[in-house]
Amino acid sequence: MKRPIERIRDDRSAEIIQRIQRGSSHTNMPARSQEMRPRQNKCHVLSRRFILFAALLIFLYIIRPSFVSADYNAPAENAVVMEVELDDGSQIVAPTSEDIASDFSAPLEATEAEAAPAISEEDLVYGHAIELLSKISRNPEIIRRGRHVISNSAHSPLDSPPVSTSASKAAAPNTPNRRGTSNDGDIFNLIARGLIQLIHSTRSYLGNEPFSPRTVAAPKGSNELESRKNKNFPKWDGLPVVEHGDSHEVIREKAVMMLEILGYERRYQEALFTLGEMQLVGKFRQPRNVTSAVQHFSKLAHDYGHPAAQKMMGFFHATGVGAEKNYGKALLYTSFAAVGHDHAAEMTLGYWNLVGVAMPKNCEDAAWYYRRAADRAIAKFRSGPPGGLTVPPSSINLPDIMAGGVYGSGASGSGQPRDQSHFSGPMTTEEVLELHKVDADKGDLHAMLRVGASYYTGLQDVPRDYNQAFRYFYRACAASDSVRIPPAPPTVNGVPQQRDPLAVAAERLAKQVGKSCGLLGKMYFRGEGVQADNATARIYFEKGLKLESDVAMNGLGIMYLDGSAGLTKDVQRAAELFQQAAIMNNGDAQVNMGELLLSLPRPDVNQATQYFKLAARDHILAWYHMGNILTQGLGDTKENCLAGVQYYKYVAERGCWSDPIMQEAYKSYLLEDIEGAFIRYLLAAERGYELGQLNSAWLIDTGISAFDPMESQFFANGSDPYESALSLWNRAANQGSVDARVKVGDYYYYGLGTGNNEKASTIDSSDKESRLHHELAPGGWKHWIPEQIRDMLPKHLLPVARGKPDPERAAMYYLVAAQTDFSAMAMWNLGWMHENGVGVEKDFHLAKRLYDQSLTTNSDAYLPVYLSLTKLAFKRTLAYITG
Repeated sequence: MKRPIERIRDDRSAEIIQRIQRGSSHTNMPARSQEMRPRQNKCHVLSRRFILFAALLIFLYIIRPSFVSADYNAPAENAVVMEVELDDGSQIVAPTSEDIASDFSAPLEATEAEAAPAISEEDLVYGHAIELLSKISRNPEIIRRGRHVISNSAHSPLDSPPVSTSASKAAAPNTPNRRGTSNDGDIFNLIARGLIQLIHSTRSYLGNEPFSPRTVAAPKGSNELESRKNKNFPKWDGLPVVEHGDSHEVIREKAVMMLEILGYERRYQEALFTLGEMQLVGKFRQPRNVTSAVQHFSKLAHDYGHPAAQKMMGFFHATGVGAEKNYGKALLYTSFAAVGHDHAAEMTLGYWNLVGVAMPKNCEDAAWYYRRAADRAIAKFRSGPPGGLTVPPSSINLPDIMAGGVYGSGASGSGQPRDQSHFSGPMTTEEVLELHKVDADKGDLHAMLRVGASYYTGLQDVPRDYNQAFRYFYRACAASDSVRIPPAPPTVNGVPQQRDPLAVAAERLAKQVGKSCGLLGKMYFRGEGVQADNATARIYFEKGLKLESDVAMNGLGIMYLDGSAGLTKDVQRAAELFQQAAIMNNGDAQVNMGELLLSLPRPDVNQATQYFKLAARDHILAWYHMGNILTQGLGDTKENCLAGVQYYKYVAERGCWSDPIMQEAYKSYLLEDIEGAFIRYLLAAERGYELGQLNSAWLIDTGISAFDPMESQFFANGSDPYESALSLWNRAANQGSVDARVKVGDYYYYGLGTGNNEKASTIDSSDKESRLHHELAPGGWKHWIPEQIRDMLPKHLLPVARGKPDPERAAMYYLVAAQTDFSAMAMWNLGWMHENGVGVEKDFHLAKRLYDQSLTTNSDAYLPVYLSLTKLAFKRTLAYITG
């Protein structure tokens, strides 16, 4: 029996033969006519298709209200359209109560009883003011600072925290995914909306209809528009109205006035808090005014007991920014905020109890506060996709990134072993990635995995990009059918034989491909860059399992544990997969195995603890469980409050989805908003972030760019910025920062921020040691600089108000940094002090030993060490000659 296609071919051939036999006119036509006939037929077909397509567009336009959601384009009949045309031609639309309600309303099929409650007039005015501020602060620009590039846009990350994958899908339900459908799966709805947009734009071009009814202003003098405004928008005494032609500055003033009316006359708390943020951190590009910010937060804290405002008042009194520095008041405000379950206040009190700020040290209380903050972070983590939310990236060390360290490249950090993070390599991370991309594009499977993993996790210079990661993982996994794991080598007398190098290379390649398949399955499982699809995830996990992928083992283990993706629930099989992946050092599998052991009828705490210890390198759940085990002394583990609190602290600081203060500070720095970066780092410092303390102290110490600590309004109340810097360096040193400990010694040596402020020039000339310290210190020579040259120097390099130098205490800090942290800089400083007898006993032999140790610890110190040794040898010879 012939197949259908063969029968059709035979029938067509018979028809052609019959036409030839009959002398059909088609076969007798001239060659030119035979060539033109198909083209004419094609034109007729295209014409018919065009007519059908136009008819379809008209049909969709007629029936569009039946399938286009109400909040897409067309406003309700009774909606108030308030439009303002800006200087750049763009327009702002005031949201109406119907508009705002539609954002929270149920689907179109829902009844009126199920609709969201009505929005108050205060909500309406607040939404309008925020929209105005957002619009005028929208000034897209690309700023490059060093090797880092950041885009400054309207709603910048400085104004709102990053949104997780699951949250972003909920926030943008109509975003097309990789399968070409919207997130709600309605491909017809998506196509129809696109066609309607095409119709609107075409009619707008022809002058028949505006493109978007919600974003186009009606002609001036329109009585209908004015009557609708007067009917719906609030008419409060003194409420400003934005008019056509208002400049950005005028619009900003009117929007701020709206917020002030809301906060002070209508008792709208959110407006007051927004005003405080704008005046303190420059939200919406508002000029800073610390005094006004304190006023707004103070009213919120006193009149309404607002926890976040109480937290801010505690910050002001703790740091002396905008208010009297008073730790008693700071403790009172922060305690009230913690009672109101403010996450930052809980972290602050935990840190203060841990190190003894404003109160005696109390590890148990510190554990209690940090445990509350950690519980909230873990609850947020577990609310995400399988495996939890993606943990925010680690905080950035500004001195390391921007200057090679506090003391520059080659002189910063611990010198034994040499800390390579302070030394600039010949290529940036981004440049290395580009080289790998070249190899990947040539078909190198190893390079594909490296590039995909770099985009999947994100690097210092490379932001996370799930689309690029998917692309490279997919290409690498496509080779899964052509690679395999070679069999194990034979054994002789129980001893395995050496493998063939080709077999070793083949095994490594197969495992790389398997890991790509596992990561691809993980992306489908978690919905990262693609629509979540358990069935597809299972397919890729099974491909990866055949090639011994630890990621695939862990993913399939979760599926067996939950009974998802068509698999029968099998705890035993899940445990086997978790254990295999844990042996391969997979942190997720180690945590899953530990939690599985804790969930048994008779929990095996000791074995679970071993798994958590292995995963505690970089897993937030492992930190949380280790905190519980150590603070409570579970199993055979001895209770260790301090170690347990540190684990809770890691969880609270890294689980900062709701308040990414460190990420926002770094973005402010990249946008060259140095003052905004400083105040954010200072906020983080009070919460116990080591890098917050280090970065804010470094900004004060260097006085870089537009941020001059002596001129900043943050220290306008007479407080000494170097006193704050000394406190910050000291706190960072107590958390293990090597450079911070050396810096504390420097501050005591020079008398910066040590109290009893005296001008450096008022040192008693009769005190030989003080005079020698003053003359030899790097600050002493500034008093002999001519006025013409002195005026050309940066302000932060000129003599400032200092306390009395304390070289003995400085030597103590240098000694600890040299012996404990192996700081080459501290060793050199101690050698210089012993050489000159400043703060310590003069001892040429000990000075030479310290100089030698500095060179041994850090070979980059050869030039200053050799010069110092030469000078020391001259002094020793001179001392020997003179007796």
